[in-house]
Formats: sequence, C-alpha cells, structure tokens
Amino acid sequence: MVRWVAVLLLCACTGARESARPREDSEGIGPRVGLDLSYRNLVGRRFEGQELYRIRLVQSDVSGSSFAMSFLASADLRGAVAVDTSFRQADLSRADFASARLRGADLRQATLFEANLFDADLRGASLAGANVRNARFARAHLSGTVLEPLEGWSPEAFADVACWDERTRWPEGFAPVAEVQACHLHRD
Repeated sequence: MVRWVAVLLLCACTGARESARPREDSEGIGPRVGLDLSYRNLVGRRFEGQELYRIRLVQSDVSGSSFAMSFLASADLRGAVAVDTSFRQADLSRADFASARLRGADLRQATLFEANLFDADLRGASLAGANVRNARFARAHLSGTVLEPLEGWSPEAFADVACWDERTRWPEGFAPVAEVQACHLHRD
C-alpha cells in the first residue's frame, strides 16, 4: 500500500509540474531562451502561448504559423518571411523585424514596444489595438495596413515610412505626408 501511495504522489507531483509549463508544439519545441531557428522552413507551425525569449528566426519562413499569445521579447526576425502569420496578443517588445515580410500578418493587440520594423513589408497586416510605443517604422511598406486604434503611437514613428495607400487605416489624429504615398517597392 505504501508503494501505491508513493507512486500516486509521484504522478500527482509530475502532472502538476507539467501542467504549469507552456504547451509544446508538434515538434516538441518548448520554453527556451535564445533558441536559434534561423534559416529554417517553419511554415504552418503552432507556437501559441510559448515562452520564446530572444528566439532567433533570422531569414526563416514562418508563413502561416501562429505565435499568438507568445512571449517573444527581443526576438530576432530580421529578413524573416511571416506572411499571414499570427502574432495576436504576443509580446514582441524590442523585437527586430528589419526587412521582414509580414504581409497579412495578424499583430492585433500585440506589444511592439521599441520594436524595429525598419524596411518591413506590412502590406495588409493588422496592428489594431497594438502597443507601438517607441516602435520604429522607418522605410516600412504600409499599403492596406490597419493601424487603428493603436496604443502609445507618436507621429514620429511614421515620419519615414516608405509608402502607404488609400487602404491604409491610420491612427485617429494622424495625417500622413502625401508625397510618401507613391509606393515603389515591389518585393515578393
């Protein structure tokens, strides 16, 4: 009887410890600091609710993947392809998206505090409800991008965008500079 009680207690303790961990995706990728998945094809993967602090996804293809509600602070996504990828409610504070392709990405209610979106392709992406305090959008392509409502935005954040069009939905009170409108970026 003592043996069965010990086994039951061991199972109960192990189960409690396991349930407190973030879920792993189908490939067994769990919480990691500084995980390097650069230059990989990760199309359609699910990383919801993961703790991926300082993950490196440099030039990786994560199109159609989901990082919803994940912790990706200080992530390195330079040159990544994230077409139609969900970052909804993710913490992307200080993430580096320089030259990333984020067309159609779902960044609604994400935290993009001090994120670098230099030269990012955000065509058709939605940032509705996102916190963009001190984020940098220099040379970003914002055609058809939803930027309202935003938290923590300032006119300086959008001062040097590469282009936008009539479908771009700006935060209330922002008047874009008309001469920036013409888009000459033809990245695929």
